[in-house]
Amino acid sequence: MVLRYKDAIKSLSSLINFERSLTAPNHSQFHIERMTLLMDLVGKECLEIPTIHVAGTNGKGSVSSIIASILNQEGYLTGLYTSPSLHKPTERIRLAQNIISEDDFADIFFNILESIEKVHVDKKYGEISYFEAITAMAFLYFKKKNVDIQIIEVGLGGRLDATNVVFPSVSVITPIGLDHVGTLGDTIQKIAFEKSGIIKKEIPVVVAPQNEDAFEVIANISKSKNSEIISVEKNYSWRRTHFDFYGQKFILKRCDKTFDLFTNNLASYQMENIATAISVIDVIKDQGMNVSDKSIKNGVAKFDWSGRLEVLQKDTNILIADGSHNAHGMEKTLKSIKKDFDFEEMIVVLGVLRGHNLHGISEQFIGINSKFVAVNSREPRALPSSDVFEILQSQGLNLISFEATVFEGIQTARIHSSKNSLILVTGSLSVAAEAIQHVKQVEFEIYPDI
Repeated sequence: MVLRYKDAIKSLSSLINFERSLTAPNHSQFHIERMTLLMDLVGKECLEIPTIHVAGTNGKGSVSSIIASILNQEGYLTGLYTSPSLHKPTERIRLAQNIISEDDFADIFFNILESIEKVHVDKKYGEISYFEAITAMAFLYFKKKNVDIQIIEVGLGGRLDATNVVFPSVSVITPIGLDHVGTLGDTIQKIAFEKSGIIKKEIPVVVAPQNEDAFEVIANISKSKNSEIISVEKNYSWRRTHFDFYGQKFILKRCDKTFDLFTNNLASYQMENIATAISVIDVIKDQGMNVSDKSIKNGVAKFDWSGRLEVLQKDTNILIADGSHNAHGMEKTLKSIKKDFDFEEMIVVLGVLRGHNLHGISEQFIGINSKFVAVNSREPRALPSSDVFEILQSQGLNLISFEATVFEGIQTARIHSSKNSLILVTGSLSVAAEAIQHVKQVEFEIYPDI
């Protein structure tokens, strides 16, 4: 079956892949009708599963994973679909949070291949993309496994995203910031409009704390669709009570309830993500699902989401991998690090993808005693490290060097570190992933032909 998996990956990789494209896709390349046609062929009954649909700029993967973890603790069989993957594509499709096997991945791909080819023959809406194919695979897999509920993370935007063929029980919008501006628009309002495209008529929408302009757009669209807004910020408050390298404890309060919670995820922003996830649980409980406080507590404790302020080493120097790839996310990451870690200088191993706002990311380091090592990941869209170096140099930042790989960047950072240095490897999930692969010896897959 190993060969069959490799054949599936090779065939899947031959499809249009906007995630790895050197140019940003534009709206003319996205057709929700194309995904609708594909699902008509694969089987529309796949879309009848109770669904939680999660959009946003930052935190949507964490929120999705927390929801799945809580529901698993209650005994529900969940399907979890997220993107992108850190180390291999099978990570995107999870049953009860267990990654789909290579055998099942291959089987489900070849199951839908004929439907993909029929869409190509039709030619009306163009060819199926890599993301659309894996999305359809997830829907079919969850149907075949007869899951009780599926948690579906949006890939890009929302309104035209391939996942937006679902009719959810609840929609979720995590914090919105400036990201993918070449595709989604260059203002918070434009991006919020695209994200709000997942809001369905008379379906409640849980909204995480937002920029005022973003919330106004969400509120107006919700009102036009007669969809109730559940504001996390209005309904919940949270306060941390303990932090160490093993995790954090905090108290989460709702008007009629108090939760005493623990998570081994170290980022302070995860408290907000957990509050958002529990707000979603409140909604589906009102809709008839049973979820105990014990399952909420255990689900939060067991949730794990790699590459988000992940401490890889803490002996000689603290070494952190974090996938923040926009200004909003980096601001939250650095706020968390400054609050919880002792260091005199930060050595930043930084690499970004083409199209991401490097200026906005690097500006978040102003006021922090920091030095930079520019790198590029193996991701085809990675901005060359020499270009990263030049841009950082133009901003007057303190530079060490630029290196050809993330591994070499980490080695250089270690050479230039002192006992009071903190090393942060960041700028994109692909950079964080390669740091994890290097330090933890995690197996990964490379596809040089795409």
